Amino acid sequence: MGEIAAAAATQVLIDVYNVDLVVNFGVVGALTDEMTVAENCVVEKILHTQFGADICEMECAAIFLTCQRNHVPCIFIKAVSDSLTGDGKEYYQEYLRAASLCLDITDKIIHQL
Repeated sequence: MGEIAAAAATQVLIDVYNVDLVVNFGVVGALTDEMTVAENCVVEKILHTQFGADICEMECAAIFLTCQRNHVPCIFIKAVSDSLTGDGKEYYQEYLRAASLCLDITDKIIHQL
């Protein structure tokens, strides 16, 4: 359901607000041992796990496809909130730090545009 909501919200942004760029940021789960908690990832292409993705992100594909169909560029900025071997406890301990890192990076990118 999150993918459908993400696509719909993206389409509203494009149709109603005529945006020049869609920026999506947030926390993700790690899929490999190399991705540590609070590591930042700037995702330029949507990669499925069978192609070696390092993070678990459900909504980016929907946002990307919606932007692509409307010829609107997009960027995804993600920070890892829980490791491959972590559990719910790790997520709740780390998501604020990961989210804060993501916001800092997003702010820097937006100010450079």
